[in-house]
Amino acid sequence: MKRFKIILIPVFLLAVFSCEKVIDPSKVDLPPHEEIIFIEGEVVRKKQNNVIDATGPFYVTIRKSKAYLDHTEGFTGVLDAVVTLRDDAGNSEVLTHLNHGMYQSGGQVEAIENRTYTLEVVINGSVYSASSFLSPMSEFTATPYVYEEETGFFPAGYFFFSQWRREADASSFFRVRAFKNDKIWYGDPEVAFKYLLVDDSYGLSENLNFFIPYNYEPGDTAMMELMSLDEATYVYFQSIDQQGQAGTSPLAPVPGNVRTNFDGKNVMGHFSAYASHRIQTVVTE
Repeated sequence: MKRFKIILIPVFLLAVFSCEKVIDPSKVDLPPHEEIIFIEGEVVRKKQNNVIDATGPFYVTIRKSKAYLDHTEGFTGVLDAVVTLRDDAGNSEVLTHLNHGMYQSGGQVEAIENRTYTLEVVINGSVYSASSFLSPMSEFTATPYVYEEETGFFPAGYFFFSQWRREADASSFFRVRAFKNDKIWYGDPEVAFKYLLVDDSYGLSENLNFFIPYNYEPGDTAMMELMSLDEATYVYFQSIDQQGQAGTSPLAPVPGNVRTNFDGKNVMGHFSAYASHRIQTVVTE
């Protein structure tokens, strides 16, 4: 029998592009006397209503911390970086700065399955780079929902099951994300786990039936998203899990800064390329 490991990640995260931020700089250990560069970016191949969007735009945010002896708080956007996105097929483009350290692509680099993408950021002569592989997309086969009475763990409401099949050449690492009325949704009241990760470590192909622990009501517009990740992004989420658990349990891992896939000195954050399949429906009784 093939087994699947499900990781439920309690999170301290804030909003970024799609209402989330992958890392909260205030939660990391900063070296004294030095600034830290925080870079977050993604390339996403999206499919919804049988329509594929591979052109973006894709976004990158760049911030820097204040040096400890600066005696000021907060993080500031980097406005003068040179941000280049390229793939291993020879395509590249320089992103345009919008505001507050957010940069946007212009459609010259598309999100294509089985390509590796590299993000290069140059700030005052320092170079930071990271790469990510865009895995083939796995798709939902169904997202049924059922009504459940209140339990000791969940309130009464309608709960979804996400069903999908991972084909032999697809990713082995997934995240399931839920939305309600166009906003990311963690239930009411919010449950303790905000990241739902599925790791198929033991098989090449399997049908999955995955419970989404967030309640809905009749009339809600519900959307489920299946994200096909590369292993580096999956491991990054695992490091967030360790940060979130630190201090909450005697069995939690020793805390440390969330790992990054960027090369360079005094840099944190993550760059990811992934495929996203979304299904939307209106909840009825």
